[in-house]
Amino acid sequence: MLTVSLRSSLVLAQGPVSADAAPTTTTTTTTTPAVPEAALSAEVRFARGKRSFEYRDCPGTILLLEDLAVPGQLDDEAQQLEVHRMLGICYALGDQRREASREFSSLLSLDPDHQLDPFEVPPPVMELFESQKQLMKTRLDELRRARERQKDDLEGGVLVERITTVRETPLAAAFLPFGLAQVANGEVVKGTIIGSVQGAALLVNIVGYWGSRVVVEQGLPDGYTQEEVDIENPFYFGHLIGLGTFLVSYGVGVADALWNREDQAVMASKATKRPLTPKELKNLRRIERAPDPAPEPIEVPAPAPEAPPSAAVPAASTPSP
Repeated sequence: MLTVSLRSSLVLAQGPVSADAAPTTTTTTTTTPAVPEAALSAEVRFARGKRSFEYRDCPGTILLLEDLAVPGQLDDEAQQLEVHRMLGICYALGDQRREASREFSSLLSLDPDHQLDPFEVPPPVMELFESQKQLMKTRLDELRRARERQKDDLEGGVLVERITTVRETPLAAAFLPFGLAQVANGEVVKGTIIGSVQGAALLVNIVGYWGSRVVVEQGLPDGYTQEEVDIENPFYFGHLIGLGTFLVSYGVGVADALWNREDQAVMASKATKRPLTPKELKNLRRIERAPDPAPEPIEVPAPAPEAPPSAAVPAASTPSP
């Protein structure tokens, strides 16, 4: 048996449609919008960008990976290196030398001994990569030496924390007597000497004063004998000398305390060590890349105000005869 398939098509002609025409059915297809690339996770964008790079889709690779070149997007250092490598090659293939040099610079900063595969990379890209390596030769040597010096600490994961004790000396402490102002400044020996002088002078002053008073009170009823005068004079002059010595030594102590006063002075410093966490270890090896300068704002001239529409003047009516 022979089966014939007939395919009918609907032809819309201009003009009115006949009432006998068969009804038509309209089918509407709804397309789900694609998820924007920025909304995807960093791991998904990295996987898609690597796949685009393997298919030599450089525009797609740049679109997917350009945001991942900023440190902090990827936790895996190997993936971060791969992002800089793929972007550098794609920029170089697109004749974007400035962007390619930037990505190669970030790549070499993370891995100073990195080498591109000459069987995978075209010669122009290899020349740009080697040229960037020559420009960074001094910096790369410094990075190698610094990593060699820090090799033990980085491999052991040791972080040195230093605790510093700071002394805060208020201004009022400079006016304390008996060497306490010097002790507050951390000068214990000097404070001991000044305090001893002031204490001895104060003791002589007190003994001389009360000794003189006792002799005076004993000689008041009958007058003073020469013996009492000879006893009272040393007490009196000792009282004056002790008072003067105390006042002078107190002034010297205040002046010395103000001269040698150091606020926020370091008293002690203690260093401790603890193991580094994996995240801290990765952050030590991560080098921040300088962001591109922001584009200059474009001044858009304000639109000129529109002139108000003129009022229509009605035509003069001619009176009928």
